[in-house]
Amino acid sequence: MHQKYNLFLNKKNMSYFNIIELSSNSLKVISANENKVVYLCSSPINIIDLETGKINVRIFKKKILNNFKDYYKNKLKSKKSICFMTGIYCNSSNSNTIKEILKGLNINVVSLDSKEEIMLSYNSLNCISEPIIYIDLGGGTTDFAFIKDNNIKKQETLYFGGVHLLILFLNQRSDDFEERIEIFKNLITSFLAVNKNQLKELFTNSNSVVISSSVTKNISDAFLNEEYLLKTSLINYMEDKMKINAKNLFKTYLIDENQDLFLLKIYLTGIYLDIILSEIGIEKFQINRRGLHYSLKSYIDDSNL
Repeated sequence: MHQKYNLFLNKKNMSYFNIIELSSNSLKVISANENKVVYLCSSPINIIDLETGKINVRIFKKKILNNFKDYYKNKLKSKKSICFMTGIYCNSSNSNTIKEILKGLNINVVSLDSKEEIMLSYNSLNCISEPIIYIDLGGGTTDFAFIKDNNIKKQETLYFGGVHLLILFLNQRSDDFEERIEIFKNLITSFLAVNKNQLKELFTNSNSVVISSSVTKNISDAFLNEEYLLKTSLINYMEDKMKINAKNLFKTYLIDENQDLFLLKIYLTGIYLDIILSEIGIEKFQINRRGLHYSLKSYIDDSNL
């Protein structure tokens, strides 16, 4: 499924590798000795540099890089490590610098493009009837893929993701949370209106939709209707479970700009997803809680090790 890097399933060898995922949203590690994901940083506002509302990716902020080096030396150095770079970092002007730093720690680096990322995420699912429309809401992009026979037949990419959502919200001048949300919704709706026709055309290929995002990974089974999540249930989840946390984080951010805004980003992503579904006319969908890092634990780049 992943021809470019010849990734393959090899459970026997997996215990010898630490898996590191450097994405637009977070920095996470799956240690060879532990079957769990460790988030060294889960808020994009703490990873990237922001200048005048634009994303300016230089490198990790110094604190994040030092934390990673310390964690690597204490927890990971005894085993081989491979880092998968995705999203913004693959296309940034400093991506080679990041690779050199990681290689200096004897970490093997693989850059994933959007199609490879989608198929790795898609293949983390146990059983999905095809054909489907797969939506991947990442930190730097939103990808829509028509998948049939385990291949992407058609893909549309919006270069707009969770990091942009956060920037769009934080750049509003009002100190009132509700007012910012309304401005945010209007801007998102205007943005999607430009792309609505091409997305609708893609969705004529299948009415079966699967979504992977930070929002869907956090929704509990209680909100599911059998194996599906209804759009109304998504809205209820956002209002009942996420809004108060997002509002409190925003208040704290006005005082302390170093506040971790991960839950605020999830709330904004949920609003974004709701508007996407409304524009296209989708009322129910399946969710992928596993996502990319689950597949990275099972697929490794043998040819470059």
